[in-house]
Amino acid sequence: MTQTTLFDRDTPLYIESASGVLPKFPARRWKRWLLRFGFFLIFAAVAVWFEIASDGQQTATANAELAARIADLRLGAGIEPIEALHPLITGILASVIPGGAFGLSIAGCVVGAFLVQLIVQSLERKAVPRPLAVALVVTLSLTPMFFYIVTTNFQAVLSLTFFGFAMIALLRFTTFANTQAGFRAGLLLALAAFSDTTAAFAVLVVAAASLVLVQSRQRARLANALVIAYPTVAFYAAFAALGVAFRVGPFAMLGGAPAWSQSNADTLLSALATPAGALYYSPTVVIALAAGVLGYLWLGLVGVLLTVSTTLAYLLGYAPPGTAGNSFVMSLLFAIALIQRPRTRPHAWILGGTALLLLCIGWVSAFGRPTILTWMSTLTGGAL
Repeated sequence: MTQTTLFDRDTPLYIESASGVLPKFPARRWKRWLLRFGFFLIFAAVAVWFEIASDGQQTATANAELAARIADLRLGAGIEPIEALHPLITGILASVIPGGAFGLSIAGCVVGAFLVQLIVQSLERKAVPRPLAVALVVTLSLTPMFFYIVTTNFQAVLSLTFFGFAMIALLRFTTFANTQAGFRAGLLLALAAFSDTTAAFAVLVVAAASLVLVQSRQRARLANALVIAYPTVAFYAAFAALGVAFRVGPFAMLGGAPAWSQSNADTLLSALATPAGALYYSPTVVIALAAGVLGYLWLGLVGVLLTVSTTLAYLLGYAPPGTAGNSFVMSLLFAIALIQRPRTRPHAWILGGTALLLLCIGWVSAFGRPTILTWMSTLTGGAL
């Protein structure tokens, strides 16, 4: 292979920034912190409201389960402490966050505020029209499911934030040939998987997404997928090997071996049987159809696989008690992070209509999820 051929193959087709530096949004640091603080106050108000309405008894929530598990943690020899801390990143953070379940709720509000600001910045960098960007941010952040996750499920919002970061980095890696962003995307997905095991299956789906995104470098699809998947696979293999070395089995340090959860299956089926629950998978269908209409059929199919992966993790018992809405929020993050600036006005209208439809679905389907309905009933003093 000649030097010219190699150079031609490695020349990016698309350049994200001539300087290699992207502007932050808002441009001034104090405005970025003000934006984050504004979202934090909104989320924290609901968290405090729920704490008061539940008389400080946040039972049947993921935060309550995590706080109780950390409170019973006893350090010592062997692998028991590692098992108790799983998922490892969330467990370590929860062990130093004071306030029990309520402390985790406030921490989740902080993380959620950073996530929303990151999405706003990403849309601004891609020059998405402001009305459409506002519609997308509202669809993501102002639904009962997002508020429920932020205020009751610290490990889910932390994992989703890493996932959102990873999706943005993935686009910069594959489409704009930002190699550093590719390594960040792989590591962020590993952090997401070790923050909430529900996201573990999604990593392979995201690696598949890197195969169908617009490629800036020729013949780099497989290499891109390997870069994205390697950190998570390597970490899981290392922990499995450690479990084998301790003679406790490969899954002992990974939350246990996958096993069918009949209770989770019954909960899912009962939710799907309700009129509102029938909309459970409709966001995935809507996103897939919109992607097909806009010429991104393969990405739409990857979005379907993403929903299948989160459902599979839930049915295999990897989701903590009180988990709900993860699939909806993850699908929205996947779509928003990978969306490009509309090429024509009809495309902009399609995206805006899709965002409005998803916002309506997010509110209506929340009433078909028993866990979220119980949470809303607590907030309203039993009015729902």
